[in-house]
Amino acid sequence: MNLTRVSPPLSILRARAEEHLPGVAVAVVISIAAFAIAARYDAPVMLFALLLGMAMSFLAEDERTATGIRLVASTGLKLGSP
Repeated sequence: MNLTRVSPPLSILRARAEEHLPGVAVAVVISIAAFAIAARYDAPVMLFALLLGMAMSFLAEDERTATGIRLVASTGLKLGSP
C-alpha cells in the first residue's frame, strides 16, 4: 500500500477544515443556544436562531470566522430544508 498518494488529499482536507472550523463552531453554538431557548419558552427554534444570528452578525466580519459562516449559511441551510 502506497501512503504517499493518500497524504496530499488528506492535508488539503485538513487545511480546509481548519479554515472553516471557527465559523462552523460559531454557527453550531448559536443553533444549540437557539434550540435551548426555544425549548424553554416553547417557541419556534428558527425565531431564536434568527435573533441570535442578528445579534452575532459582527462575527461574520472577522476573517477567521467569515469562511465558515458563509459555508454554513449556504450549504448548511440547504441541508436543513425539506
